[in-house]
Amino acid sequence: PRDRYPGTIRDARRAAAPDRSTYDEVVAAISRLRGRQATAILLRVIEDEPYESIARSLGCSEVTARVHVQRAREKLRRWLSHLDRAPREEAS
Repeated sequence: PRDRYPGTIRDARRAAAPDRSTYDEVVAAISRLRGRQATAILLRVIEDEPYESIARSLGCSEVTARVHVQRAREKLRRWLSHLDRAPREEAS
């Protein structure tokens, strides 16, 4: 679903990083991505661009744009896996 991915950097900061150190880790991980993967993931997740638009920006096919996004997501999941937390139960 679209609402899983924030539409702006400010929203990303609020949704993905409950504290500054977590936010800094996420930014550092994104900055480790190279070239087309970095561009593709930023356009998809932060700018909420459709794959067709990402493909035009990268000068590649839509399928290739999807591959760049998927590979970037896989790397970010691996690099940030230590941040994965079980959902907190809310008090009733």
